[in-house]
Amino acid sequence: MDDNGFAEAFFESGAGVYIGSTRGVRLSRGYEAGPAFLESWEPNEAAGEALTEYKRDRAGHGDGWRCWVTKNNCYGDPKFGAVGGTEGAVSLAKEGGPPPSTLEVSIPQYEVETLAGEDYVDIPGGDVLLEDGKPRVPYYTVKMDFPTGYKVQDIVMVEKSSLSTTEGLNLPITVMMLDFMESSLNAKANSNGEEWYPTKDYEWRVIPNGDGTSTLVLMIYPFFYNYLTTGVRFYQDYSFDINYTVSSVTITDLVTDKDEYRQGNTIMVDMRLNNSGEVQDVIVDASIKRYSSGEVVDGLLLWTLKEFKGLASFSPQWDSSSVEPGYYYVEVTLKNTGGNVLDRTTEMFRLGISSGEITSFTATPEYFDIGNEIEINMTFNNNGTVNITGTAIIKVLNSTGDAVEEFRHNVTGLTPSESISFSDTWNTSGAEEGSYKILGYVLYDSKSCEPMSVDVMVCGDVNSDGEINMTDVTLLLDQVGDHAEYQPNEDVNCDHKINMGDVILILNHLGDPLKYKLRCCEEA
Repeated sequence: MDDNGFAEAFFESGAGVYIGSTRGVRLSRGYEAGPAFLESWEPNEAAGEALTEYKRDRAGHGDGWRCWVTKNNCYGDPKFGAVGGTEGAVSLAKEGGPPPSTLEVSIPQYEVETLAGEDYVDIPGGDVLLEDGKPRVPYYTVKMDFPTGYKVQDIVMVEKSSLSTTEGLNLPITVMMLDFMESSLNAKANSNGEEWYPTKDYEWRVIPNGDGTSTLVLMIYPFFYNYLTTGVRFYQDYSFDINYTVSSVTITDLVTDKDEYRQGNTIMVDMRLNNSGEVQDVIVDASIKRYSSGEVVDGLLLWTLKEFKGLASFSPQWDSSSVEPGYYYVEVTLKNTGGNVLDRTTEMFRLGISSGEITSFTATPEYFDIGNEIEINMTFNNNGTVNITGTAIIKVLNSTGDAVEEFRHNVTGLTPSESISFSDTWNTSGAEEGSYKILGYVLYDSKSCEPMSVDVMVCGDVNSDGEINMTDVTLLLDQVGDHAEYQPNEDVNCDHKINMGDVILILNHLGDPLKYKLRCCEEA
C-alpha cells in the first residue's frame, strides 16, 4: 500500500487517523454518516473499534447502507481515541436475568433546520431514512442486547400514541448520486401511488455478535410526511411485545474456504453445530444470499437432524456458475419443528477477484536540467476477473516527500486482462535542484495496487541528497582521480568523460547558476 495517498495528506497535517473511501459512495449517505459517526464515537473509544461498531450498526439499517459499509475504512492508528461524543441510538442492555418481553419507547421531539428553502427534520439521537426519490425523513433506533441462547422470533407493535400534526414543511428529496458526480437536476418525489411516507411503522433485525450474544436493532418510523399536502404526522410513544425463545442449539462455526473466488468456482462451506441441552429435532436451512439486497440466490442445504444432541457438522458445496460477480453471504438458520429460530449466523464472501497491477512505469530522462520536460508513462493491467473502475495517480515528490506535481486519470470499466496506459509530461521549469521520486499507483475497490516509482535527478547532484554543493565537487574530484565507472549524472558538460572540466563547471555553477548551466548526458 502506498504511503502518499489522500489519507496521508491528512496525516502530514497532524491527523491521527483518517476514515474514508477510495471509491465513490452515495452522496446522501456520505453526508449523513460523518456527523452520525462522530456522535456515536464514545469517549476513550479507539477509532478502529468505533468505526467497526458504526459499520456494524449501519449494516443493520437496511440494504442501502451495505455499500457504504464495504467501501469505507480506517487508515492510520486504529487505537487512536480519547475523544468526546454523545449518546446515539438508545441501547437497552440488561445485566443478568432474561431480557424483557415488552418495550416502551418515548421518542424525543423532532427539530427542524431550514437551509436554502428546504426543511431538514431530525430527531435528537435518531437517524434519517434515505431512499432515492423519497423525502428525507427522520427515524429512531433502539438496540437491545440478548444473552447467549436467547433468540428473537418476532417484534409486535402493540400501540403508538401521542400524535401531533402540522403542515407547511418542505422536506428535501433524496437523490442517490455518487459523491464524485455533479447534478443540476431538480429532485422530485416519486410517490408510487403513496401520499404518505414512509409506509411502515417499524422494522427490526438481529445482528449476531462474535461471543454468541446478539443485538436486536429496532427501527421505529414515527415521522410521516405527505409531499402533496406538506402534512406531518408524528407519534412519540410506542409499545412493543418482544417474542423470543431460549435455545441450547447453536452454530459454533461457519466458514468458507476462501474470502474471494473466481466466477464459476465452487464455494466450500464448513458449518459446525452443537446442542448442549435436551434431544430435539433440528431443521438446518442454509442458503446463498446477495449481500446488497438479502435476496436468496440459491439453496445450499435443507436437512432435518432427528433427535439431535451433541455435535454435528456439514460441508456443503455451491457451484457459482451463471451467477454474476459481487458480494454474497452464506446464511444458516436452525429451527425446531415448530418453526422457531434456534440460531442463525452468516458468512460473507466475494465472487469475482478484483486485482490490478502496474506492468510498466518509466520517466525519461533520468537526469535533467531545470526547464527540461520529463515524460512519464504508466501501464496498468487488470489481472483479476471483474471490471475495474478507479483513479490512476502519478505524483512527483521532492527530497522531503512533498508532492510538487500530480496527475490523475479515470479508469472506467477496465475489463479482465485489459491494460490501459497513461502519459504525462512534467515541466521542470521552476523546480529546485536535487533529486525527485515519481510515484504511480491506481486506487480502486477501496484499495490501491502495489505502487511503482522511479527516481530522477538534476545534473550534478553526485550524492543524490537533493542539493548541489561543495560536497558534490569533492566527490567528483575523487571520481576523477580514481577513474571510476562513467556516471551520466557526473558528466555535467556532456563530453562523455568524467574529468576536471566537470569539476570546474560545477564550481562555476555554484557561483553563477544562471550563467553556468549543467547539462547531463543520458549515456556515454
